[in-house]
Formats: sequence, structure tokens, C-alpha cells
Amino acid sequence: MTWHQRMDRLYWWMCNQIVPGQKNSQYAYLNTLEHCLTPADRWLDMGCGHTLVPAWIKQAQARQKQLINTAGEIIGIDCDDVSLQKNQCHHRTVKGSLYDLPFEDQSFDLLTANMVVEHIDDPDALFSQVKRVLKPGGNFIFHTPNKWSPLTCLAAVFPQKLKNKIVNLLDGRAEADVFPTHYHINTASQIDALAKAHGLQVVEIKMVNSSADTAMLGPLVIVELLYMRLTNHNGLRNYRTNIVTVLQRPIEKTQLLPSRNIIMAKVA
Repeated sequence: MTWHQRMDRLYWWMCNQIVPGQKNSQYAYLNTLEHCLTPADRWLDMGCGHTLVPAWIKQAQARQKQLINTAGEIIGIDCDDVSLQKNQCHHRTVKGSLYDLPFEDQSFDLLTANMVVEHIDDPDALFSQVKRVLKPGGNFIFHTPNKWSPLTCLAAVFPQKLKNKIVNLLDGRAEADVFPTHYHINTASQIDALAKAHGLQVVEIKMVNSSADTAMLGPLVIVELLYMRLTNHNGLRNYRTNIVTVLQRPIEKTQLLPSRNIIMAKVA
């Protein structure tokens, strides 16, 4: 058994003692996505990486297959060539910028961004593009760290080189896979303000805890687990580690009139 495997086993034993039932926030994101996705949706996955569902999720392949079979079309867009080359789950992929999406206006029923918006340095440019390509009534779902959780606060002030090494130690990710973070869309108030400024409606801002970032530090993870247990109380939910958000482009009143007139004509 490797050192990482030993630490992982120890972590889950301690997690079950201190925060029983705690799951990674990817489960909350996936549950929200499955709830919002409707048959034949045209879906744009922004910052798509190489997969829709992490391999370690229970029944990952079955749940990913269900998403693929439900959607009418899934397009992934990313600026990273390596991720796009590995991608085999989106119907097609495009290399491009999230600040200048190469798609027509109102061309998608669903937009998603899984652990992406923390890397956005121009949130207004992103939200302008989201509003432009999203159909009226369409949803934008994203999952991101909460800026007000202690480890995210620390990460925000760490130099990038130090952060790369820490992530490599704690998460096993290569330094090349760690991208700069800005945390401009990472609190409930930031999200609410951006949504209002760009004519989007807040459907849900869900504050959730995730797996402990310090899981590989052995008994030291107890501090983070106790923090999660504390913030599981509703009064402290704004300090949980992650956010899962659903925004919607509203249907304008003028867009409702034609369908209403058709219904009235049929009744007459």
C-alpha cells in the first residue's frame, strides 16, 4: 500500500468519525446538473477539461453515460490542448476563450463550469458571454470554491509557485495542471451582483462542504474536519468550502406573447 493510499484510508476513517456522511462537493454539483438537464438540451461545458464526471465518483461511468444520452448535444470548450486531446466524452470539443465564445447568440439551453470560474480574471466579460449565448429560460450551473472558507483565503494570498507545490503535495496534481486563481466569482454576494448586472436570475446559490483539502496531512486533517462539522450548521453555511450555483436567463414578457396568442387562437 502506498503512502497516499494509507493517508486516504486514515482520512476516511476520521471523516466518518467527525463528519459522518460528508461527501465531496462534486456530488452536489452532479446532482444539480442531473436535475436541471432535460432531454435534447444543447449544452456547452466551459473549461471542459477531459471528462464530465470524475472517475472516483460512485457509478461514474453510468452517470456520465446517462448525461450523454440525455443531452441533445454536448460541446466542450477549453484553452488547454492537453485536456482537449484526452477528452472522449463530449460530442465535440472546441479550443477557445470563455471571454469570446465562438457561438451564435441564444444557441444553448445549458451552460456549465465545474471548478472553472475561480480562474476568471474578468467576470464581466464571462457573464456577458453567458448571457449572450444562453437561450431565454436556459440555465448556467457552476461549481467553485467559496472565497470565505479558510483554506481558500490562504490560497488567495499564496504565491503561485508555492501554491503549485502545495497542490502537488496534497492533491497529487502536476504543477502544469494548476492554473492561476482570482476568486472574483466566489462569494454569494459577488455572484448575486454579477447576475443582476447582466440580467440573469439567481435560481439557487447552494453552500456546501467538500472533502478535506488537507486529507494527505494525516491527523492534522482533524482541524479541517472539525471546521466542516461546525459550518454544517445553517447559521454558518456562508463559510462552507464550496458553492454550487444555478443562474437562469429570464424569459422576457415579449417572448411569451406569441405563444399566448397561439393558445388563445386555438381556444377561440
